[in-house]
Amino acid sequence: MLTNWVYYDNLVFSKNGSLAMAIIRPLAFFMVKKLVYSSFSMLSWMRHPMHTKCSTVAVSSILGYATAISFTKTRNWSGLISFILVGWSAHGSRMWTFMGAPGSNQCFLLKWYKQFMVFGKPIVNDSGKMKLKELRGFENLAQSWGTTFGLCLFTVFYLIANFGFGEDSMPRRFFFPTDLSIIFLVIALVNEHIMDVQTQIITIHATKCDYASLFSNELRSPLTCGVLFISTMVGLSMSTAWAWELRVLVVVGRG
Repeated sequence: MLTNWVYYDNLVFSKNGSLAMAIIRPLAFFMVKKLVYSSFSMLSWMRHPMHTKCSTVAVSSILGYATAISFTKTRNWSGLISFILVGWSAHGSRMWTFMGAPGSNQCFLLKWYKQFMVFGKPIVNDSGKMKLKELRGFENLAQSWGTTFGLCLFTVFYLIANFGFGEDSMPRRFFFPTDLSIIFLVIALVNEHIMDVQTQIITIHATKCDYASLFSNELRSPLTCGVLFISTMVGLSMSTAWAWELRVLVVVGRG
């Protein structure tokens, strides 16, 4: 699903510079992320704490990677502003749900929206040490970290694609199609860093837990799993781009 979104977004959606598409595109991406996240949450049905934590970090890393691509594919400033506004709306909704969705009992629309936000969330192991509130806090931190890490890694990837492969190379033209791509990526990174800090403050204050053991550098920590996963994703992207570059060179050489 996410692969199809990236494919069609690259060929169709991102190239449409209309104002309507600038609004529809981030909303559609929000729904795709919701569906992908819900699909990965099925791993929590195994009732194994490590599966739940690692799958949460892994899907957050995947979505962070896709978010970075969506920003670099954006062609105009209206599209960038729409993505940022939808991102803040999703962030506010997530924090609102995490804090107990105040006001949802008085308004049926808010109650339905709360159910939509809660749908597809990982379930907690009743016999485990992590409570539901702490699991939801871990989700918040993992999603925020995954997006920030994906944007940071893609910024490094730009340096490799631009100075390693060259400005006219396939990786540079495919992942960064315009001169505004890197500017939008940096703006998105700064914006995500602000949301990341706010998420940490609200989550740690609400749960009274710093999640230090879950975001440690130990080999078996969920954070290590996420880092290895997204690093593999970027490595595959670079190798695929390099293969395409070789293919283009061979075709040009034959011509």
